[in-house]
Amino acid sequence: MTMYVLAGAKFDPTVQRTIGEVQYPAGWFMDAGNRAAAEVLELFATTPPAFNSMTEQVQEIAPAFLTGQWKQQWTVLALPAEVIAEKAAEVALAVNNAAKAVALANYKASIRREADELEAQGLFVESFLKRKTIGE
Repeated sequence: MTMYVLAGAKFDPTVQRTIGEVQYPAGWFMDAGNRAAAEVLELFATTPPAFNSMTEQVQEIAPAFLTGQWKQQWTVLALPAEVIAEKAAEVALAVNNAAKAVALANYKASIRREADELEAQGLFVESFLKRKTIGE
């Protein structure tokens, strides 16, 4: 959705707005003629900057008039230490769980290989991974 700027403040044109002593109905600024009469300018969206989501957050700040246009502005802020610690703990748990899953898959694969070797020797093998007998 296109946003607009009046006196340096961003606003949504679909919402009712009071500016000074005048109350404008929702959608009034959707009309280009009304925007021009009130000296409302379009706010050009910009891409938020890159940031490290583990330690930082992006926050929109007041628009700035740059190169003849109002442009959306951003700042990168450090996350609080306790939030960083929580995120680090979540990552550590996820890595630990992934390592356990890999270890279990490797263990099951080794049991399958061992069962195949025994069956190749003509021995009956029954396990939670394989339920078959030679010659079935």
